[in-house]
Amino acid sequence: MIAVVGCGHSGTFHISEVFQRIGVDIRHEQVGRDGVAGWNYTHLLREQFPEFGLTVDATVFHQVRNPLNVTSSLTTMEDDTWEEVGRRAAFRGIDWNPLLDQHPIRGMKYWLLWNEFASGIADYSYRIEAIKTAFPVMLNMMGVHVVDLPRVSRNMNKHEYSYNYEWSDLEAADSVLCERVRQMSVEYGYER
Repeated sequence: MIAVVGCGHSGTFHISEVFQRIGVDIRHEQVGRDGVAGWNYTHLLREQFPEFGLTVDATVFHQVRNPLNVTSSLTTMEDDTWEEVGRRAAFRGIDWNPLLDQHPIRGMKYWLLWNEFASGIADYSYRIEAIKTAFPVMLNMMGVHVVDLPRVSRNMNKHEYSYNYEWSDLEAADSVLCERVRQMSVEYGYER
């Protein structure tokens, strides 16, 4: 069983399609025969996996995406999904109502929190931008014969957003929070 977890808008729909193309039934935001890819499993602890259709010993991949792209894309997320993010944060004992924060602060907090959750349960972390390098490693960890990365459109679940945040925008919104996001993004291999 496989779980691909991370922050919403980090490309979990894309990676589920990649796996589907090679015959591995990893579905987006619902458990398939071989696993799941989605933000909505990231808040779980391993011992809670069986309650949600996963095995405790599932291989967990943590997928991360550039925080500037994520915070920009998150401006399109509906309020009911943000409410669900708040409920799932509470599942981990964190009292946070995302709707009380404005963009991009909301997106920065979410990116930090969900990637912290994911790294705490992951067997392997990778940047979606480096999927060509990560994919063979993932297949090897799954015990699947290594195949070429199938071509899947990057625009299949693309959200049209009107603003592309830069670091200066995040810093102007909250310099301390921005610095935390920058530090974590550097740990994942992004440039400062």
